[in-house]
Amino acid sequence: MKTEWILRHRGQDIPTGAICAGETRDDGRVYVARFKDTPGKVNCGRGRGVQIHNFWVHGENSSGAGEVLVTNGLVKWVPVGRGDPIPSTAVYSGIDSSGDKVWVGRSKKHGEPGKINCHDNASKTPEMWNLWRHSNSLSSSDAELLTILEPSLKDVGYTYIYL
Repeated sequence: MKTEWILRHRGQDIPTGAICAGETRDDGRVYVARFKDTPGKVNCGRGRGVQIHNFWVHGENSSGAGEVLVTNGLVKWVPVGRGDPIPSTAVYSGIDSSGDKVWVGRSKKHGEPGKINCHDNASKTPEMWNLWRHSNSLSSSDAELLTILEPSLKDVGYTYIYL
């Protein structure tokens, strides 16, 4: 299985295997991306096809450069709420500018990706605390957490992404 963050810039195409998180009213289709180790979204802008427009993460201005997450594994968005354990298959992004460990999540309602932080950064069994998205200054205590698994013919309910 291959999962990696690929550096991209404004005007380049979304890479093959990018994970579409959903569609927002303002951005259209959005993909899982990050900059400064903080997960968020990359948009193409309405009418731009698959050419990257901007990267957006909570607490930062937009950026013309960032990393897009690609995989050939099985993608599943798992519902989580405050206090739920973060599974080992969740996509960890790094330490954000606030010093928090963050994972890739998305809004259940809008499909907009963002960062999920945990209750205790020192915990060996982290628990979901909040989802933070660029388009909303308020946090959410429930979300969907991105998990990626090895492909198996027995698996159902997953999205296959081919590289």
